[in-house]
Amino acid sequence: MKKVVKILLCIILLFSLCACKKESTKTNNVDSSKFKKEYESLNNKDEYITVSVKENNYFVYVDNKKLSSLLNDSAFIFIGSATDNESRNMVNVLDYVNASAIYYIDINSVNDDVKTILSNNNISLNKPVVLGVLDGKIIEYKEGTGFASNELTKEEQSDLKLIYDNINAKVSGDACDIDAQDDC
Repeated sequence: MKKVVKILLCIILLFSLCACKKESTKTNNVDSSKFKKEYESLNNKDEYITVSVKENNYFVYVDNKKLSSLLNDSAFIFIGSATDNESRNMVNVLDYVNASAIYYIDINSVNDDVKTILSNNNISLNKPVVLGVLDGKIIEYKEGTGFASNELTKEEQSDLKLIYDNINAKVSGDACDIDAQDDC
């Protein structure tokens, strides 16, 4: 009898976990599709760099209230614009970072409160930016690409991906601390 109860509890637990995972994926799929459409809709216009966004990407739209909350928590954040070629170059690389979520807000939508927080961290928003926030502190950021605004070479994309991967690893706790006593 105890064995049957344990099996039933395991089955119920398994179904409840699957239901939760399905709901979070469903929510992200709405943002994934919206983000893909927003950036790829400008692909055939001469003035814009071509962007290719994965169908199941990890970009999650946030408003200023949520962004303020994330800046007081831990998050991997991208502030950019679909109409900015440097942002478009960044998206071509960010789409391949192994992040659980890349929180996104259009640079033109950022309010004064958020700008003040960023300004206090020497971030001006004159360029798109990727932020790594851990426990309410901006621990690392990368403004722009550091390269010209034309399409990045594979080598430049690779260099930028290493930077983004490093920021994400610090936020997610996957970074290796070289001063730590334990092996990484």
